Amino acid sequence: MPYAVIRDLEVGPIVLPEVTGSVGAVYPAHRADEPGWGAAVELPAVLKLLAAVDAGQITAA
Repeated sequence: MPYAVIRDLEVGPIVLPEVTGSVGAVYPAHRADEPGWGAAVELPAVLKLLAAVDAGQITAA
């Protein structure tokens, strides 16, 4: 059963307060060996991180 988590997310100098995610989500079995399988994070937080990568504030690694 999935459970929700709410945490501040710190990536380099970027801090996103109270990011909501879940662990234990059911995803297609054909990707079960992929990193992050079973975890989810809110899309707005992901978009902010991608914008920070695009601006050169952080790297994707």
